[in-house]
Amino acid sequence: MDKRLERYDENIRAMERELSSLKVWVSVGSIIGPGIVVALILRGLGVK
Repeated sequence: MDKRLERYDENIRAMERELSSLKVWVSVGSIIGPGIVVALILRGLGVK
């Protein structure tokens, strides 16, 4: 029973780690994404 609980705890910790890195990527993407979109739109309009 203890072994199973330990493994469960490890899985939760690993998931939390993945979630935190995912949050970092999402925040970075939300900062960079609009800038890329605006740059593409401006280039499409012929503005350099």
